[in-house]
Amino acid sequence: MSNSLTIGRRQLYDLVWSMPRTQLAKELGVSDVMIGKMCRQLNVPAPMPDYWASLAAGTSAKRRYVKPDLTYTVAERIAEDREEMIGLVPRVDPNALDIPIPSLPAFKESIEQALRRYEGLIDRVALPKSTRGAHPAVEKLVAEDERRAQLLATYSWGTKPEFASPQGHRLLAGLSRLLWWWTDLGFKPSSSGTRHIRLGVACGQYHKSFEVGLTNKDGPSSLKGVKATDEPFQLRFESDSRNSKPGEGVHTFADFDMPAFKSITLMLLSEQELRLRDWVDWLYRDLIRRREEATRKAKEAEERKRQEIAAKQAALVKQRQELLDSAMDGRERADRLRMLVAEVETRLTTEERADGRFIAWKSWALSEANTLDFRKRTGQELLRWLADFQLC
Repeated sequence: MSNSLTIGRRQLYDLVWSMPRTQLAKELGVSDVMIGKMCRQLNVPAPMPDYWASLAAGTSAKRRYVKPDLTYTVAERIAEDREEMIGLVPRVDPNALDIPIPSLPAFKESIEQALRRYEGLIDRVALPKSTRGAHPAVEKLVAEDERRAQLLATYSWGTKPEFASPQGHRLLAGLSRLLWWWTDLGFKPSSSGTRHIRLGVACGQYHKSFEVGLTNKDGPSSLKGVKATDEPFQLRFESDSRNSKPGEGVHTFADFDMPAFKSITLMLLSEQELRLRDWVDWLYRDLIRRREEATRKAKEAEERKRQEIAAKQAALVKQRQELLDSAMDGRERADRLRMLVAEVETRLTTEERADGRFIAWKSWALSEANTLDFRKRTGQELLRWLADFQLC
C-alpha cells in the first residue's frame, strides 16, 4: 500500500492495532510520526508506545492494555459511509473494453434507515452548557452589532443592530449552543465576511449556508421575503435548487432546544444523504458514458484501420497492374521499334543511301528498344522488379 491518503478510518484502526508503528510506517512508505498524525486527524485510538513490548512480555502484561472500540461522531460515521457508498461504483477502467462493467449494487439501506442510524448517534451527544461561551461565529455577529451601535451613536445614521433586543440576545445564545453542538457532532460550523456575515455548516463534503433572524408581532422579520409570525426565531438555509418553493428551508421555532436542533440536523443529514446517493449514481452513469465513448472511439479507430488496409490493398493491386502493363507495353513497343529499324534499314540499304545519320539513329533506336524491353534487363534488375509486386 503506497498511498496512505487512501486509508479510511476503519482501515487505519485495524492497521495500527495489527503491527508496531515502525513496521506499519515502513509498509506504507511514510514516517511513524505521520502515522500518529493520521490517527489524530481521523480520531483513531492508537496503541500506547509500549503496547507491543508489553505483548512480548507475556499474558499478565497483556491484560493491562485493552484495545478500545472505534467510536464515531455523526460526521465520522457519515464520512465512512460515504467512502463505502462511493466504493459501490465499479473500479473498472472505461478504456479496458474487454472487462465488462457490472451493474451498480443496491444501497444496503434506505435514506430513512440511515437517518435512524445517525439519529442514534445524535441522541448520545448532550447539548452544550451555557458556560461554554459564545461560538467564534457568534462572536463575529456580536462584534458587527457593536460596530453598528457605535456608528449610530456617533453619526445617527447607518444600519441598526440586528440582535440588540432581549430576543436577539436569546437568539445568539441559542445559536452558540447549536453551533457548539454541531461541533460536538463532528460538523464544522463557519462564518465568512465582516459586514454581511454569512453562516455555514459543513459535514464532510456537504456544506450549507444559512442565516438567522427574529420574527415577532412588533416588527418585520430580519429575513427578506419571510413574513412575521408569532414565533421568535428563524433559520433559513440556502436552497440547493433554483426551483425551490417559497419558504423551503426556513425553520421557525420558539426556542433553541434539542427538538429544534434535532429537527434541523436531521433535515441537513437527509439532504446530505440524498445528494450523496445522487453523486454515486452520477459517478456510475459517468463511468457508463466514458465506456460508451471509449467503445465508440475504438470502433472508429477500427474502421479507420480497416479503411487504411483496404486503401493499401487497392494501391498494391493498382501498383501490380501498372508494373505488368508497363512490362507488356515496353516489350510490345520494343518489338515494334526493332521492326521499324529493320524496315528503315531495308529501305535505305536497297537504295544504297544508308549513311552516318542512319547508323547513329539505328544505334539510338535499338538502345531505346533494349531499355523498354524488360527481357533485356539483368537478373538483379528483374529481381528488383519482382520485389515491387510485394508477394512475399
